[in-house]
Amino acid sequence: MRSVSFSALGNDIGTDGVRRATGRAAFRATWRALAIVGALNAALLAPVGVVYAQRVSAASSPTSPARDSAQALAVFRENIDAIHKRDHTRYLRTYLQTPGLTRGGLRDLGRGWMDWSARTDSNPAWPDTLIANEMRVAPMSPGVVYGRYRYRGIVKGVASVGISERVFVKTATGWKISYTASFPDTLPP
Repeated sequence: MRSVSFSALGNDIGTDGVRRATGRAAFRATWRALAIVGALNAALLAPVGVVYAQRVSAASSPTSPARDSAQALAVFRENIDAIHKRDHTRYLRTYLQTPGLTRGGLRDLGRGWMDWSARTDSNPAWPDTLIANEMRVAPMSPGVVYGRYRYRGIVKGVASVGISERVFVKTATGWKISYTASFPDTLPP
């Protein structure tokens, strides 16, 4: 039996009769899956000290999935607002300032606060325009919340669209971003 292609729909029906995503649909599904796996790995690879701080903080104050989500969402909004206002100090305050900070993307996975170029950048490459929509958060475990938004941005005249994601952890000093990544809708050359 031959495979019949419905490329306009982004699906193929294989010889086994199973419909599979192809083209753009397969590309997006693959990158969404990789983004989720990356976020889960970042959350699971948090350093022991941060995990301990989370548990101490969670034990000393009431926590619930709804409360965790609301508090992480507030930090998420603060992070985006700092980008809009080009407030470098406030932007950096939303991040975990430990070796556990993880930064991901299509080409790299970086670890650590001290090695992050944004920390010491005296002239950050702020986007000329950033539109963040479909902002969502979801609790992963007590003291850990995953968040993502779709973005449209212009940086130095180059437009891009994609998904940006964060993992938030509850620490003794409040909620911080422990993982951050952005994935464009199309692969760069």
